[in-house]
Amino acid sequence: MCALLFASAITASAQVNEVSGFQNPESVVAYGDKLFVSNMGAQLDPTAKDGDGYITMLWRKDGKMGEEKFISGLNSPKGMIAGMGKLVVTDVDKIVVFNIKTRKKIWEFDLSKQGITYANDLVKVCGGALVSSTDKNALYKVCMNGKVKLVKVKVELPGANGLTRKCSKLYVANFGRNNVANGSFGKVNRCSKKYTEYQSGGAYDGIVKIGKRLIVSDWVSTTENAGRIVIYNVCKKKATTLNIGRTINGPADLFADCKTKTLWIPAMREGKILAVPYDMLKQ
Repeated sequence: MCALLFASAITASAQVNEVSGFQNPESVVAYGDKLFVSNMGAQLDPTAKDGDGYITMLWRKDGKMGEEKFISGLNSPKGMIAGMGKLVVTDVDKIVVFNIKTRKKIWEFDLSKQGITYANDLVKVCGGALVSSTDKNALYKVCMNGKVKLVKVKVELPGANGLTRKCSKLYVANFGRNNVANGSFGKVNRCSKKYTEYQSGGAYDGIVKIGKRLIVSDWVSTTENAGRIVIYNVCKKKATTLNIGRTINGPADLFADCKTKTLWIPAMREGKILAVPYDMLKQ
């Protein structure tokens, strides 16, 4: 079992904490008194079916280790949602549902019939969930009856990645294509099918909304070890970069924990999770 350290990071602010010891951590989600972290495994290969992916459990209060391999035997797990005693995880070309108490798989949705090989993030919607397909540059709705439907959008979403939903508004972060920082993030109107772009020119991954601000992770360039967190004020249409005193190597799917007022940032290439207090987002 890997030892996890919850200590002050070496940054400009002692408020930022780190948890170490993961294998390409991609996503974080909370349920009850627990935090769950998806680990893609030893290799940074989002489409690998190698069976070494797993879910780590941390304690929500302080980020300390609960169990390194709380759920194992996955391939390259990424986005997660939790509720009603269940943990829902995307895993390459399927969505897997686990009972949190028993840790047993209770349902599985096959996405391969739609040609999906890179299922990424998830958000809850009425009657099911929306999932981003990075390889198909699109969004799909997975219904509770097992049906999978393409979500029509008037433009292609290049490298569709992070998703967040507030009330009736859906926000998406697009990673881009061909290992070039040519992605964007913005809002999808599910009625008009229109995509409103807020910013482009990055390799955007995770996205959450806190108040009037969108918080978006940006790898900046997939060929450089210099990621960042973008804070975008939707009302003022202004973007700034969060200053935590250092870059983040491979910032992935963000989680905003309203209960502990903490923004969790997986640093995939570092094998770490960063914990940033909400107060730092006001800078």
